[in-house]
Amino acid sequence: NILAEIGDNGGALLVLDSIGESSISTAPRMDKFLYSGLLVRLGHYDRALDVLQKLVKPGIASPDMKLLLYCAQKSGRDDVMLARLKELRESGSRDPNNLHNEVALLGRYSPDEAIDVNKQLLAENPTDKNAQLWLSILGLRFQKHELICHDVSKLPSAIDADPRQSGRWITAVLAESGHG
Repeated sequence: NILAEIGDNGGALLVLDSIGESSISTAPRMDKFLYSGLLVRLGHYDRALDVLQKLVKPGIASPDMKLLLYCAQKSGRDDVMLARLKELRESGSRDPNNLHNEVALLGRYSPDEAIDVNKQLLAENPTDKNAQLWLSILGLRFQKHELICHDVSKLPSAIDADPRQSGRWITAVLAESGHG
């Protein structure tokens, strides 16, 4: 950690490599978390992800899970992100960022599943304006106009909307619904 502090990333990586995967596998949980944090700091997201996957409890929102999702994203491991985000959602977590990320990834790989997830979220909470917006966006993207919300009161206002969806998507949904 001291080597990383003074900017000697090469030296820090050598120290971490000397510890070895076998040593870290038997280390206490906190040591593993610190080890993965150092790997992240050094930009070795894929290696940190390997350690974190053994640490994280499925479906439990925690700092470990947040770091795992970050590493999966930085490593381009959409498969890991999708699996872990699904675990969180199925365990009852309704963190808007996680839901947005899951829906966005599902929209890329499995649009029908993304639609089903949004419909499930709306069935649980019919007043969820973000889920309504996400469903409308999917309707626009995949030309399923029956999914587009035409009741502007069920959509987030431009002020309340998640910034990742503001702008062209809100404008497009409003225009499609006859309010643009």
